[in-house]
Amino acid sequence: PLPENKYGPLVNRLNLGPALLFLEDLLTSNINPNSFERRVMDYVILISTLGYVSFCVPVETAFNYTSFELRITSIIVDAIFCVDIVLNFRTGYFEEGAVVMDHWAIILNYVKGWFLLDVLSVFPIIVYFYDVPFAAMLKLLKLIRLTRMTNITNQLEDFIAQNISPYFFYMVRLLVTFVFLAHWLACLWYFVAAHNDEGTSWLEAVNGEDLTNESKRDMYVASLYWSVTTMTTVGYGDVTATTDLERVVSVLCMMIGVSFYGKFIGTMNMLEQSLNRDAARRLIYRAKIDSVNLYMRKRNLPANLR
Repeated sequence: PLPENKYGPLVNRLNLGPALLFLEDLLTSNINPNSFERRVMDYVILISTLGYVSFCVPVETAFNYTSFELRITSIIVDAIFCVDIVLNFRTGYFEEGAVVMDHWAIILNYVKGWFLLDVLSVFPIIVYFYDVPFAAMLKLLKLIRLTRMTNITNQLEDFIAQNISPYFFYMVRLLVTFVFLAHWLACLWYFVAAHNDEGTSWLEAVNGEDLTNESKRDMYVASLYWSVTTMTTVGYGDVTATTDLERVVSVLCMMIGVSFYGKFIGTMNMLEQSLNRDAARRLIYRAKIDSVNLYMRKRNLPANLR
């Protein structure tokens, strides 16, 4: 048992000492960026960013939608980001291939680097404690966290390349990128219509129907339908822009769609060439093995030598 004067008798009775010791050690000692604890935290940040920040925050902002579950999730994610900021003051960094673990060098490197963006990404937490104008728009600051995803995805890519296949990672990354682009553009498409001051919006002119009285789920589905058909250059024409601002958003979506389509074709071509090279190597290897086996059979070599 831990000494009672360390954390107090209550902590000892509840057997929380080991957990508090681990937390104290984590917050007071420098952390190797390759350590298990740091990698776990990075993956928690990745899941929080993709699951909540990338998906829920645009919906909350564009559709003015909230719920008790979303509020609790938002507070938990903000708490995770705050813990990450504290840990970043203790996490070493790479310089010229070597890991720097000097405490003051770590602090200086973090302050000069990601510190400001990290603080801005948790700044929207004040909307839960104060009545702040444009609170919904402030939540968009959390999207800044997406800029931190490069290092984490690179680590994930290295892991998958070593244990599964880099081609699998490329395909999944393309698919995830497309899904989130379509989602963000769908939210923007609805947001423009909901704040329209120019007359009839697309919400009131979908095949002669008015969607303004429909549920938010139905309006999101219609917005997502438009973004996917526009990005994939299908464009059935049943959901179209009716105001100048909506036309600007449509042009933006088409430009993004064409760029992504070109990226997709280029990546698929690269993957096909890589797979063809791998297949050619396997064929050459197989041909050499067959030649060796044929030689050994012709020479009637013993089976234990084949």
